[in-house]
Amino acid sequence: SGSTLSLTGGTGTLLGSTAQTFYNVTVSSSTYTITLPSSSAPTVAGTLTITAGTLADNGNVITAQGNVVMSGTESGTGGIILSGGSASMSMVPTRSTVPVA
Repeated sequence: SGSTLSLTGGTGTLLGSTAQTFYNVTVSSSTYTITLPSSSAPTVAGTLTITAGTLADNGNVITAQGNVVMSGTESGTGGIILSGGSASMSMVPTRSTVPVA
């Protein structure tokens, strides 16, 4: 079990300059962009959910070890890599416009 980091506020940049591991991450900021700091390369051990707004990767590859649920946008030159080992994982929706590293 673990907790969920919910990003629902205005435009902003997450603080920190090293790789961080989170359990669940939810981005739900309908009109704003949340930007990762450069060289942060986060890992999401549970579910990465982007329901609204944009998560800008700032060139970082986001490692998702669980499911990825997207109705919002992930942008940038990094992308998302699904790295759950033998666990069953899904990316919803599956579409060519989602950058997958």
